[in-house]
Amino acid sequence: MVTTRRSPWWASAWLLALACQTRPTSVPVSDPASASASDPASDPASDPASASADPPPSLQPPPPCGPTGEGFDGYAWTSPTASAVASIQLDDPELAATLSALGDHVRDAGHGLPIPLAFSLGQWSWQVPVLVATLERAGFHPRELVFVAGDDGDHAWMWRSTCDLDEMIARMESAWAVDARRTVEGVVASPSPQAPPPAFPHDVLVLPGQRLALVPAGHATAVLERFALPAPRVGLGVAPLPTAGRRLEELAPAPVRLVFVGRALLDPAAASTAHEPRSLRITAQGVDGDASLPSPPP
Repeated sequence: MVTTRRSPWWASAWLLALACQTRPTSVPVSDPASASASDPASDPASDPASASADPPPSLQPPPPCGPTGEGFDGYAWTSPTASAVASIQLDDPELAATLSALGDHVRDAGHGLPIPLAFSLGQWSWQVPVLVATLERAGFHPRELVFVAGDDGDHAWMWRSTCDLDEMIARMESAWAVDARRTVEGVVASPSPQAPPPAFPHDVLVLPGQRLALVPAGHATAVLERFALPAPRVGLGVAPLPTAGRRLEELAPAPVRLVFVGRALLDPAAASTAHEPRSLRITAQGVDGDASLPSPPP
């Protein structure tokens, strides 16, 4: 069953707080009359030296952790049991309009999507920018995010980085207040109990193949176990079915591409069957959902 779990209220509060922190703020003037009568020479904005001064170090973004603009060449590495895989091109100039078009699509009747997945997609217009700001706080500047969801309700936001591992861990622990530990599968970082509230709402995974992921806090183990499951088969001696990641590779480029299997409650007006793999190409002009992928053999 495709489920994309609604984040708890404290996770939404943390994300909204981060969004506010990334916006410039203005300081109100307590006495407008006296401010207008002040000496222009005393105004820092009129001082070329002040105007060109760098912001305090605490407000400066960190330098990039490794190369910027990295993305994936393919998606065979995605969980073979994933019921939804999406690629989001962060460097596309029409991404904001594309996410808005996607939100409009999933709010209309007859969108044909599993209802939990549609609920998640409807939040991407604000969630993706907040995720980008979160990554930038640690110096990550990828050109692509990959969304992977499973039937068990867990999901992962993944990106690629070739940053040095030790530096990567130091950046994550400092920027996100997480504690990292090395495991057989890779690196798992969880919100630090000593960090002041609100706690970071994600676990962080560093996996082989230069893959990183943000998953819901407390669910790193479940996601790692799901990633290790073999691809489903239709019978003994039969080759594994094409995974959602493999199917995603077949789609033409677009700001957002999505492949999913409707193993959850569908939109009541949906025309597709419950187990029919579907693909969507989303652009600023709307959603192209006409090209369904071949169904699994009976």
